[in-house]
Amino acid sequence: MSQDEVEIDGAALSWDGESSLERTPRMQFCVDATAAGGERSVITVDAAWLNAGIGGTEIVVSPDEQYAALYHYSGQSEEGYCAFRIKPQLEYVGGWDECGEGETPVFSPGSQYLAHILITRQGFLSPSGEPDSEFDFFEVPDTRPLVFEYADLRVHELPAGGIKRYPLRVHLPADFGRFLADQNTSAEEWLGESFMTQLEFVSDQVLRIQCTKLAEPVDVKLPITGPVVFDLSGF
Repeated sequence: MSQDEVEIDGAALSWDGESSLERTPRMQFCVDATAAGGERSVITVDAAWLNAGIGGTEIVVSPDEQYAALYHYSGQSEEGYCAFRIKPQLEYVGGWDECGEGETPVFSPGSQYLAHILITRQGFLSPSGEPDSEFDFFEVPDTRPLVFEYADLRVHELPAGGIKRYPLRVHLPADFGRFLADQNTSAEEWLGESFMTQLEFVSDQVLRIQCTKLAEPVDVKLPITGPVVFDLSGF
Protein backbone atom coordinates (compact mmCIF):
# COMPACT_ATOMS: atom_id res chain seq x y z
CA MET A 1 0.00 0.00 0.00
CA SER A 2 1.29 3.42 -0.92
CA GLN A 3 -0.12 6.75 0.24
CA ASP A 4 0.43 10.47 -0.13
CA GLU A 5 -1.46 13.48 1.24
CA VAL A 6 -1.39 17.28 1.14
CA GLU A 7 -3.59 20.03 2.58
CA ILE A 8 -5.47 22.25 0.11
CA ASP A 9 -7.79 25.03 1.25
CA GLY A 10 -9.01 23.12 4.29
CA ALA A 11 -9.31 19.80 2.48
CA ALA A 12 -7.08 16.74 2.60
CA LEU A 13 -5.98 15.60 -0.84
CA SER A 14 -4.65 12.04 -0.85
CA TRP A 15 -4.24 8.85 -2.84
CA ASP A 16 -4.05 5.15 -2.12
CA GLY A 17 -2.91 2.43 -4.48
CA GLU A 18 -2.28 -1.29 -4.11
CA SER A 19 0.00 -3.35 -6.35
CA SER A 20 -0.90 -6.90 -7.33
CA LEU A 21 0.52 -9.19 -9.98
CA GLU A 22 -2.84 -10.98 -10.27
CA ARG A 23 -4.96 -7.99 -11.33
CA THR A 24 -4.67 -4.48 -12.66
CA PRO A 25 -4.02 -2.29 -9.61
CA ARG A 26 -6.17 0.76 -9.08
CA MET A 27 -5.53 4.10 -7.46
CA GLN A 28 -7.97 6.14 -5.42
CA PHE A 29 -7.58 9.91 -5.52
CA CYS A 30 -9.59 11.71 -2.84
CA VAL A 31 -10.51 15.23 -1.84
CA ASP A 32 -11.91 15.18 1.67
CA ALA A 33 -13.40 18.49 2.90
CA THR A 34 -15.76 17.00 5.48
CA ALA A 35 -13.88 18.63 8.38
CA ALA A 36 -14.76 22.03 6.90
CA GLY A 37 -18.38 21.10 6.26
CA GLY A 38 -17.82 20.10 2.63
CA GLU A 39 -17.96 16.77 0.87
CA ARG A 40 -15.62 13.90 0.14
CA SER A 41 -15.13 12.97 -3.50
CA VAL A 42 -13.20 10.00 -4.85
CA ILE A 43 -11.98 8.94 -8.30
CA THR A 44 -10.62 5.46 -8.99
CA VAL A 45 -8.35 4.93 -12.01
CA ASP A 46 -6.35 2.00 -13.31
CA ALA A 47 -2.70 2.25 -12.29
CA ALA A 48 -0.78 -0.52 -14.04
CA TRP A 49 2.48 1.27 -13.23
CA LEU A 50 2.09 0.21 -9.60
CA ASN A 51 3.13 -3.31 -10.65
CA ALA A 52 6.58 -1.90 -11.47
CA GLY A 53 7.00 -0.91 -7.84
CA ILE A 54 7.05 2.49 -6.16
CA GLY A 55 10.25 4.33 -5.33
CA GLY A 56 8.33 7.41 -4.24
CA THR A 57 5.44 9.75 -4.96
CA GLU A 58 4.67 13.44 -4.60
CA ILE A 59 1.48 15.45 -5.01
CA VAL A 60 2.05 18.78 -6.80
CA VAL A 61 -0.70 21.42 -6.62
CA SER A 62 -1.23 24.25 -9.12
CA PRO A 63 -0.85 27.87 -7.87
CA ASP A 64 -4.62 28.46 -7.96
CA GLU A 65 -5.32 25.07 -6.34
CA GLN A 66 -7.54 24.09 -9.28
CA TYR A 67 -5.35 21.15 -10.33
CA ALA A 68 -3.08 18.54 -8.79
CA ALA A 69 -0.65 16.01 -10.22
CA LEU A 70 0.43 12.80 -8.55
CA TYR A 71 4.05 12.33 -9.66
CA HIS A 72 5.36 8.77 -9.25
CA TYR A 73 8.61 6.96 -9.92
CA SER A 74 9.57 3.32 -9.62
CA GLY A 75 13.19 3.78 -8.58
CA GLN A 76 14.12 1.71 -11.66
CA SER A 77 14.09 4.47 -14.33
CA GLU A 78 10.32 4.56 -14.86
CA GLU A 79 8.11 7.47 -13.93
CA GLY A 80 5.11 9.60 -14.81
CA TYR A 81 2.12 11.38 -13.33
CA CYS A 82 -1.66 11.38 -13.06
CA ALA A 83 -3.29 14.83 -13.27
CA PHE A 84 -6.63 15.88 -11.78
CA ARG A 85 -8.87 18.92 -11.73
CA ILE A 86 -9.92 19.52 -8.13
CA LYS A 87 -12.52 22.27 -8.49
CA PRO A 88 -15.45 22.57 -9.06
CA GLN A 89 -15.32 18.78 -8.79
CA LEU A 90 -12.72 16.04 -8.84
CA GLU A 91 -11.92 14.99 -12.43
CA TYR A 92 -9.08 12.97 -14.00
CA VAL A 93 -7.55 15.01 -16.85
CA GLY A 94 -4.77 12.71 -18.09
CA GLY A 95 -1.24 11.53 -17.47
CA TRP A 96 1.39 9.05 -18.60
CA ASP A 97 4.15 6.74 -17.39
CA GLU A 98 7.23 5.68 -19.36
CA CYS A 99 10.86 4.64 -18.98
CA GLY A 100 13.25 7.49 -18.25
CA GLU A 101 14.52 9.77 -15.51
CA GLY A 102 13.33 13.19 -14.42
CA GLU A 103 12.07 15.41 -11.64
CA THR A 104 8.71 16.57 -10.32
CA PRO A 105 6.48 18.25 -12.96
CA VAL A 106 5.77 21.98 -12.63
CA PHE A 107 2.61 24.07 -13.16
CA SER A 108 2.58 27.44 -14.93
CA PRO A 109 1.72 30.48 -12.75
CA GLY A 110 -1.79 30.69 -14.20
CA SER A 111 -2.29 26.91 -14.10
CA GLN A 112 -2.80 26.60 -17.87
CA TYR A 113 0.07 24.15 -18.30
CA LEU A 114 1.84 21.29 -16.55
CA ALA A 115 5.39 20.63 -17.81
CA HIS A 116 7.85 17.82 -17.24
CA ILE A 117 11.23 16.71 -18.64
CA LEU A 118 12.03 13.02 -19.03
CA ILE A 119 15.64 12.09 -19.85
CA THR A 120 15.51 9.27 -22.40
CA ARG A 121 18.81 9.60 -24.39
CA GLN A 122 17.60 8.72 -27.88
CA GLY A 123 21.13 9.20 -29.23
CA PHE A 124 22.90 11.10 -32.00
CA LEU A 125 20.93 12.42 -34.96
CA SER A 126 21.57 11.13 -38.46
CA PRO A 127 22.11 13.55 -41.37
CA SER A 128 18.34 13.38 -41.99
CA GLY A 129 17.77 14.99 -38.60
CA GLU A 130 16.31 12.00 -36.73
CA PRO A 131 17.88 9.78 -34.04
CA ASP A 132 19.89 7.05 -35.76
CA SER A 133 19.24 3.58 -34.33
CA GLU A 134 22.45 2.30 -35.98
CA PHE A 135 24.57 4.33 -33.56
CA ASP A 136 25.28 3.18 -30.04
CA PHE A 137 24.02 5.91 -27.69
CA PHE A 138 27.57 6.85 -26.71
CA GLU A 139 29.35 6.10 -29.99
CA VAL A 140 30.27 9.45 -31.53
CA PRO A 141 29.52 9.43 -35.30
CA ASP A 142 31.70 11.01 -37.97
CA THR A 143 28.83 13.10 -39.36
CA ARG A 144 28.45 16.79 -38.55
CA PRO A 145 26.76 18.78 -37.12
CA LEU A 146 26.95 16.69 -33.96
CA VAL A 147 23.51 16.76 -32.32
CA PHE A 148 22.47 14.51 -29.43
CA GLU A 149 18.83 13.99 -28.40
CA TYR A 150 18.83 13.53 -24.65
CA ALA A 151 15.28 14.08 -23.37
CA ASP A 152 11.61 14.81 -23.99
CA LEU A 153 9.77 17.89 -22.79
CA ARG A 154 6.10 17.11 -22.11
CA VAL A 155 3.67 20.05 -22.00
CA HIS A 156 0.17 19.24 -20.74
CA GLU A 157 -2.40 21.92 -21.64
CA LEU A 158 -5.08 21.97 -18.96
CA PRO A 159 -7.74 20.86 -18.57
CA ALA A 160 -8.29 18.98 -21.83
CA GLY A 161 -5.67 20.13 -24.32
CA GLY A 162 -3.69 16.89 -24.28
CA ILE A 163 0.03 16.26 -23.72
CA LYS A 164 2.49 17.33 -26.42
CA ARG A 165 6.03 15.96 -26.67
CA TYR A 166 9.02 18.03 -27.78
CA PRO A 167 12.49 16.47 -28.21
CA LEU A 168 15.33 18.22 -26.36
CA ARG A 169 18.59 18.18 -28.29
CA VAL A 170 22.13 19.49 -27.75
CA HIS A 171 24.32 20.82 -30.58
CA LEU A 172 27.77 19.67 -29.45
CA PRO A 173 31.20 21.05 -30.44
CA ALA A 174 32.47 19.78 -33.81
CA ASP A 175 35.73 18.81 -32.08
CA PHE A 176 33.98 16.74 -29.45
CA GLY A 177 37.19 14.88 -28.58
CA ARG A 178 38.89 18.14 -27.55
CA PHE A 179 35.78 19.14 -25.58
CA LEU A 180 35.84 15.83 -23.69
CA ALA A 181 39.57 16.21 -23.00
CA ASP A 182 38.95 19.69 -21.59
CA GLN A 183 36.28 18.21 -19.30
CA ASN A 184 38.60 15.33 -18.36
CA THR A 185 35.93 12.77 -19.16
CA SER A 186 34.77 10.27 -21.79
CA ALA A 187 31.83 10.40 -24.21
CA GLU A 188 29.97 7.74 -22.24
CA GLU A 189 30.47 9.54 -18.93
CA TRP A 190 29.59 13.01 -20.23
CA LEU A 191 26.56 11.96 -22.30
CA GLY A 192 25.38 9.60 -19.57
CA GLU A 193 25.72 11.87 -16.54
CA SER A 194 25.83 15.56 -17.51
CA PHE A 195 22.27 16.34 -18.59
CA MET A 196 19.83 18.00 -16.20
CA THR A 197 16.05 18.27 -15.85
CA GLN A 198 15.88 21.72 -14.26
CA LEU A 199 12.68 23.36 -15.42
CA GLU A 200 10.59 26.34 -14.29
CA PHE A 201 7.95 28.71 -15.64
CA VAL A 202 9.07 32.34 -15.63
CA SER A 203 5.65 33.42 -16.98
CA ASP A 204 2.47 31.74 -18.21
CA GLN A 205 3.99 31.34 -21.69
CA VAL A 206 7.74 30.98 -21.02
CA LEU A 207 9.63 27.94 -19.75
CA ARG A 208 13.20 28.21 -18.48
CA ILE A 209 15.25 25.06 -19.09
CA GLN A 210 18.80 24.19 -18.08
CA CYS A 211 20.34 21.25 -19.93
CA THR A 212 23.84 21.15 -18.37
CA LYS A 213 25.83 22.99 -15.72
CA LEU A 214 28.12 24.30 -18.47
CA ALA A 215 25.49 26.52 -20.09
CA GLU A 216 23.11 29.18 -18.83
CA PRO A 217 19.38 28.32 -18.74
CA VAL A 218 17.44 29.01 -21.95
CA ASP A 219 13.95 30.54 -22.11
CA VAL A 220 11.51 28.74 -24.43
CA LYS A 221 8.23 30.36 -25.42
CA LEU A 222 4.98 28.42 -25.68
CA PRO A 223 3.53 27.17 -27.94
CA ILE A 224 6.61 25.27 -29.07
CA THR A 225 6.69 24.43 -32.77
CA GLY A 226 9.38 21.73 -32.91
CA PRO A 227 12.45 20.23 -31.24
CA VAL A 228 14.27 22.43 -28.72
CA VAL A 229 18.01 22.64 -29.48
CA PHE A 230 20.58 23.90 -26.98
CA ASP A 231 23.71 25.26 -28.64
CA LEU A 232 26.94 24.10 -27.00
CA SER A 233 28.88 24.19 -30.27
CA GLY A 234 30.98 27.14 -29.09
CA PHE A 235 32.53 25.31 -26.13
